[in-house]
Amino acid sequence: MKKAGVAIFIKNGFILGISRRNDASKFGLIGGKVSENETILEAVIREAKEEANITINKCFFLYSREEFSSSEDSENFQSDCYFVYDWVGNIKPEDGLQLEWMTWKELSEGSSAAFPEFNSQAFKVLKEKFPKIHLEE
Repeated sequence: MKKAGVAIFIKNGFILGISRRNDASKFGLIGGKVSENETILEAVIREAKEEANITINKCFFLYSREEFSSSEDSENFQSDCYFVYDWVGNIKPEDGLQLEWMTWKELSEGSSAAFPEFNSQAFKVLKEKFPKIHLEE
């Protein structure tokens, strides 16, 4: 099973979304696949630095989801989601990517959402574990 991890960054009620490499009109959460000899959290930390110039200081594990392939062409994945509550950096996208502060609905329900089911579940768990966090709709 392949592994991947993503991170939720929040500022003023908005979540940092990143465009997909293969479709700039679709946005998801910062993160990606785990490299050899790397944990999922290490991958999330690396991807945040590479994709957005963000250094993660502290984060909280939210949940893990196993996604099973529906075809022979794709792979099974374990995807972990983290809420980053302490980070620094002059946010700047990696070449070819776009970063936008978005609402949770844009990332989980809108036509621009990449992986809407995963994102929707991530935001649901975030709201359950951190009920005082304000997220713009």
